[in-house]
Parts: sequence; C-alpha cells; structure tokens
Amino acid sequence: MKKGPIVDYEKIAEKARMRQDAATLPQVRRNQLEANAKAFFQRVSAHMEEEMKKANVALCKRKVDTIARNRLPNFEDAVFLTIGTEALCRVELDLKTRIPRIAAVIIGPPHRAEIARRVYMLAMDASGKEMSNPGGAGWPTLGASSKEIAQQIIAGVVSGRFE
Repeated sequence: MKKGPIVDYEKIAEKARMRQDAATLPQVRRNQLEANAKAFFQRVSAHMEEEMKKANVALCKRKVDTIARNRLPNFEDAVFLTIGTEALCRVELDLKTRIPRIAAVIIGPPHRAEIARRVYMLAMDASGKEMSNPGGAGWPTLGASSKEIAQQIIAGVVSGRFE
C-alpha cells in the first residue's frame, strides 16, 4: 500500500501566521506612530504654555495685549491662542497625512484672513524616536524639538508672522 506525503502542519501554520502578521503590521505601525505623534503634540502644547508665560511678561511690561489660550471641548489635538481680540492662532495635529504634522495658522485682520502658516513634519519611527530629514521639497521644519516648535509658534503669534 502506497502512502501519501506527510503534511507538516506546523510549517503550514507558521506560514499562515506570517501572512496574517504581514496583513496587520502596517496598521499596528500606524497606531504606534499616531500615539507617538499625540504624545509629541502634548509636549509641544506644554512647552507653548511655558513660552506663553514668558512672552506675556514681556508683553505686560510694554502694555500690549497678552496671549491667551482657549480650551475648546472636542479639540484635544488642537490649541487655540489669541492675542488681544484681533489675532487667533490655531495649532493642530494632523494625523490624516502619511507623515503626521503640526500646522500653525495665524488668522487676523483684515477680514479674518490667514496671515501666516507654518507646518512642522513629525518624522519619527514607530518607537517615537525622531528620524533625520528624508529630504525633498515640501519638508518644512523637520526634526525640530517640541521646545523649538513651541518657541517658534509663540514668537510667530507675538510678531504676527512666522519666520
């Protein structure tokens, strides 16, 4: 009597597991990247509070409107800063793009139009460690620390433009 080949179910199961892991790995990496980007944005937000206090001391000495932070419900990935009643700066974490980014937009007179915009690309690996600039056009301010980003945003709010 002739016997058929012996099936190694362990090898087949291992191959099935590898296919399954390969299918879910991109989403796992994306989830890690989003979590790291949110943590980075929270650090930027905390540094903006510190820088805002420093800037307000200088603004008070000159008897100029100070910077205020408006906390709005359901906007956990956005910070709203005002200086007086004329200018508003919205700082927002954008996770919809392939590379997460923080966008700062100053809106003001006339006609509540956009005055200035600055985009910070968050290039980090899945562990949250910042990566070097991948190069190419359209990569403004890559690899800046959370403190540097906060300083640039607060300076932009005070001056009314980003340099």
